[in-house]
Amino acid sequence: RALSQRLGRIMRGSQLPRLSETRTFVLIGPDGQPLTREEASPKNQDVPMSERQDDVFGRAFMDYATNGEAEHMEYGVISLPNHDVEETPISYFFRSVDEMPMIEVMAMENARGRVLDVGCGAGSHALYMQNKLGLDVTGLDISPGAVNACKQRGLKKAISGDFYEFKPRKGKVPPGAFWTQDTHDKYDTLVFLMNGIGVAQNDVGLDRLLQRARALLAPGGQILMDSTDIQYMYVSEDGSKFEFDFDPKRHYYGETLVEVRYKDAELVFPWLFIDYDALMIAAKRNGFEAIFLGDESLGGDRERGVTYLAKLVPMADYNPLMDDIRNAQVLGNNEAVEQMRKDDRDAAKELRKDTSSS
Repeated sequence: RALSQRLGRIMRGSQLPRLSETRTFVLIGPDGQPLTREEASPKNQDVPMSERQDDVFGRAFMDYATNGEAEHMEYGVISLPNHDVEETPISYFFRSVDEMPMIEVMAMENARGRVLDVGCGAGSHALYMQNKLGLDVTGLDISPGAVNACKQRGLKKAISGDFYEFKPRKGKVPPGAFWTQDTHDKYDTLVFLMNGIGVAQNDVGLDRLLQRARALLAPGGQILMDSTDIQYMYVSEDGSKFEFDFDPKRHYYGETLVEVRYKDAELVFPWLFIDYDALMIAAKRNGFEAIFLGDESLGGDRERGVTYLAKLVPMADYNPLMDDIRNAQVLGNNEAVEQMRKDDRDAAKELRKDTSSS
């Protein structure tokens, strides 16, 4: 929670280089110098999560799911020289919908059809969409312990595995194959919440993630995701100067290195926080339209430093009217919903009239 509050601050002042200005990045260590891959994650390199002994999230989630309590998790963005490692209560990952930020609620209310919750964690979002919205939801997480916690909490479909190796197929599932047990092979909605798009790690990884997501989307499908512009973390408290120098040709400020610790287990991994302008550019080059749905203030202003919600759709499938209607419904503005629907019906009548007269 503490980290989420830090990532929710609004930073004003100097602008840092954008993701669009470069396509080559490296991780930056606490001394401001580039890290080698071995330095970035010496214990975890190239070892599948299912074979590792450091399933930090899984251990924490299972402790809480089983006992109703757990020690705090320590979490920090260690690639910054002034980083803080802060304690996060495990109960935060088990929160109810009333405790969730409005943008997470809005994301879930915008979900439709068959849903794949990527990086489902302890399953709070997936369970709400399954139990309260009546959606067909599959939770996917690389952490076996997280998936076990989801199942223990009542999620009907929860799979442990890598998003990039996930291959849902129609028909019978061969023994040992990493396929879903349902009968369809596409999803209407992919959900990446709590900065879940960060699994992309960097710009090149984001291209890979979006192409993989496209392969899993049904016709008319959508991606719902949130992220944060974290440029404020690189500057002084008053926003007047950079805390340390870096080469903008090699490093996008949203590409970070994160450390998580729970009891005697620890995990270090690269994570991407992406500003909305950079997301639009990445979406476009991968054949998606990025639609800004709102931010933490729900005012629609794209303030830098605020966690925002976005929707990505294949360009040919973009229908802005449905976005307006769904978001008005989430905000309880029924009058606006009815007016938009009326305007849409009137426009359709005029179109039919013009077509018949010609």
